[in-house]
Amino acid sequence: MSPSKLCIIANGGVKKDTATAIAHIWQSNSITKRISLHATKVTSTEAEIMAIRLGLNHAIHHKHIENITVIMDSIHATRKIFDSSNHPYRSITAPIAKKIHTFLAKSPSHSINVWHCPTNSNWKQHSDVNKDVKAFHISPILPSKELWDYSKKRRVRQSIQLLEDVFPSF
Repeated sequence: MSPSKLCIIANGGVKKDTATAIAHIWQSNSITKRISLHATKVTSTEAEIMAIRLGLNHAIHHKHIENITVIMDSIHATRKIFDSSNHPYRSITAPIAKKIHTFLAKSPSHSINVWHCPTNSNWKQHSDVNKDVKAFHISPILPSKELWDYSKKRRVRQSIQLLEDVFPSF
């Protein structure tokens, strides 16, 4: 790869209600940056879109980059990034759309390519990103479900006690 080219290998996934989006940025045949983001209450498609967005956001700000290649296993999520129509993921894709437009308008030599890399292709660079996504483990605030249940039960009892104190006939 020439110094004017940059490759983004990205993936996202959801595990136990926590989404992980990871992008590895490659330039001149080596990883120059690893970017990750974690969120709750999002879908796997949103996690995939966020992974692409993370990589593109980083890549577009490089001064001497003319060509960006995005490699993903979710072609559906990748299409949404470049889709200007009104769709459910528009709130996630809109912030990067203007940056993509500005990058492409700078010069006729600027381009963004998208390559589909199925998960089962076993390409090492993409497999590494997949491993990073799957390896993420969030530590719960409460260490076990029993403690969570107990804390909820205690709060309910406190609420009932408060109601009984305020309204004795309750």
